Amino acid sequence: MKIPLDAEIPEDKLIKYLLVKREFDDKSKFLLSAGFALENYDVLIQELRKLISRRDAVKEREGPYGVFYSASGTLKPFKGRAT
Repeated sequence: MKIPLDAEIPEDKLIKYLLVKREFDDKSKFLLSAGFALENYDVLIQELRKLISRRDAVKEREGPYGVFYSASGTLKPFKGRAT
């Protein structure tokens, strides 16, 4: 199934979780290596929308926050690379 292009991508999920260094299950280091940081989280949202426009999503699970889907693919690194 396709995820709608206007699907909600909560900013808090990026600025309070994905792009923040964590002791356990840190994703920020990986995203920073591709140039995505707190300062340009809006570019990450744009790249995520491009990814979902090219890929089908797979239902992973249902939970108290709704249905969780995944769409695998490659994000294009941000050229204005964060340091």
